[in-house]
Amino acid sequence: MFEDHIGILAKCFNTVFENMTNFHTSVLRVAEKEWPAATFAVGQAMTFEIPEKKENGEFVLGFADKEMAVFIASMIAGNMGLPPVIRFGETAFDNSSEFLNIMVGSVLQEWEKIKPEVKFGPPAQVKNKSLANAFGPSPGAFQITLEFPSKKVVQDRSFDHVILNVAYTQSAGDQKDAKRVLVADDSVMMRNVFTNALKGAGFVVAQAQDGLDALEKHKEFHPDLTVMDLTMPRMGGGSMLF
Repeated sequence: MFEDHIGILAKCFNTVFENMTNFHTSVLRVAEKEWPAATFAVGQAMTFEIPEKKENGEFVLGFADKEMAVFIASMIAGNMGLPPVIRFGETAFDNSSEFLNIMVGSVLQEWEKIKPEVKFGPPAQVKNKSLANAFGPSPGAFQITLEFPSKKVVQDRSFDHVILNVAYTQSAGDQKDAKRVLVADDSVMMRNVFTNALKGAGFVVAQAQDGLDALEKHKEFHPDLTVMDLTMPRMGGGSMLF
């Protein structure tokens, strides 16, 4: 279903990696994989909808391996003259998330050109996202690998490749009347708790990381209900009224 999208994503992954790390790759591989049991240590999640086919689901991409996320974060930091990243903490999450933000921002524009009938929702950051309970009727998964011409050592570990994991759930059936809920919270954990519970109840869910982000998402997502934390950076739920 997403073969064309994956091909574009792979090329963009390669380009962004080389630009942000100043380290060239030698081989780009794309392989279809079995449905992953592992979690995404850091990633981006987007809902998608194909109105004509009455299908929808969730598209997730990112790094399942925390050490892989630390490696990318450290490569980015080194290219910018910053201290190395040694563990999967806030800096590793921020650097690898920024990498994914830039990649997703450019790839969404290209996806719109090839299959405009597939409508993607706004991307949302995810951390330690499990796919164990995300099975749809037609789950799919891919692995995009960039191989290096020589090994790169970061924090005493040798890397000769980097892997981007991709997975999606697809739910068939008419969900025209499914209610939409926007979840706004500055805590990734709380957003995911609400999102998983609401999706399990049959709702279509989008996420926002604070009040201002919720205002922008509301314009595109048009939720039937918005669930907001009262206290958030930039704007809290207590000061908003849609």
